[in-house]
Amino acid sequence: MRAASCLSLAALVAFGCSSAEGPASAGPDVPSPFSEASSPLEREVDPQVDPTVLSAVVEGNTEFAFDLFRQSAAADVN
Repeated sequence: MRAASCLSLAALVAFGCSSAEGPASAGPDVPSPFSEASSPLEREVDPQVDPTVLSAVVEGNTEFAFDLFRQSAAADVN
């Protein structure tokens, strides 16, 4: 029984993954309703930030995250 189940599963996977018509097409070209926004400025990959400022930002972000979590957890909705 177990061998028959394994054989059936292997056949299903093999036939399910193959296509008699060849590879699937990408479909019709549909224009996107969105546009990409980008800046002409070069990205600063190594910003020099004062450690006290960085610590304050991290503390503020953490406080915000916990406040948001508490507020959403207190709400009796899904």
